[in-house]
Amino acid sequence: MAAGFWDNRNGAMSDKHMNLEQATQSTLAKAVSTFGVPVLLTVIGTLGGIVLSDMRSTLQQQGQELQNVKGDVREMKATLDTGLVWRINEIERRLSQVEQAQKTP
Repeated sequence: MAAGFWDNRNGAMSDKHMNLEQATQSTLAKAVSTFGVPVLLTVIGTLGGIVLSDMRSTLQQQGQELQNVKGDVREMKATLDTGLVWRINEIERRLSQVEQAQKTP
């Protein structure tokens, strides 16, 4: 057989075909490295920026909600303190009335 697509001697591709394949792969590799990699990095950077922005927004919202909860806790504590002071005053008043009643015959 004549040398064509496959070489008769060892089943390898002919030199002409190998050169064409190498040129194609080289051109494809250059195109990918020239256009594909920067586009991919831009997409990754953009998505990273979006995720980071979303995380910052979420953290800011959670910080505001935490401040609201702290305010509510302070208000509840003040209400409880006021209620406890009132209750202690009432107990002292009743105790005074009982002591006064015991002193008078």
